[in-house]
Amino acid sequence: MAAEHVDLADWLAVRRAQGGVQVWRLDLIEALHARAAAHQGEARRMLEARISALVAECEAVPAHAAVVGTGAAPEPGVLAALADELAARQRQRDEGAGRRVALPALEASRRTWARLRTEAQLRQSLEQVDEDAGPLNSGRLVHRALTLMQQCSPGYLQHFVAYVDALSSLESLRAAATPEPRAATAKPARSRTRKRR
Repeated sequence: MAAEHVDLADWLAVRRAQGGVQVWRLDLIEALHARAAAHQGEARRMLEARISALVAECEAVPAHAAVVGTGAAPEPGVLAALADELAARQRQRDEGAGRRVALPALEASRRTWARLRTEAQLRQSLEQVDEDAGPLNSGRLVHRALTLMQQCSPGYLQHFVAYVDALSSLESLRAAATPEPRAATAKPARSRTRKRR
């Protein structure tokens, strides 16, 4: 079926209703038809040739209604199987979350302990700052940043402290796993004695 002999808008509407053709192909034909209307001469002829080729490809694909009528359903692809598996896992997670009982008192105590820990670490950072430290001292800069965080956004400070705690624990694990280099043992110097002849 050539595109010149058929009203393309009607053909596209029929093919969209029937299914079986990928939607992006029909959108491409529609976009090329709109572009061809804006051109003349050789450019228009090339676009119409491309539209005709795409229409012929779509005509070669059987309509979805015909496939369903024969009773042969198309097999799901790999992506459909992956989507089904992910949906099943999400349902299992949702069901598992529904079985867990939320304890409001536990959550309140977690928030309280997090706040107390943050305040304790802030006090500890203040104690570590040397009084004679200059304005660009790293300890003083860290304490100033933590103080500003506490004033501006206490919730962010709690998340930040938790993040630093996690990094600190990872660092201590790495240090524990890394063997210490052997210290160079100094050999005692030999005393030279001259042999007398």
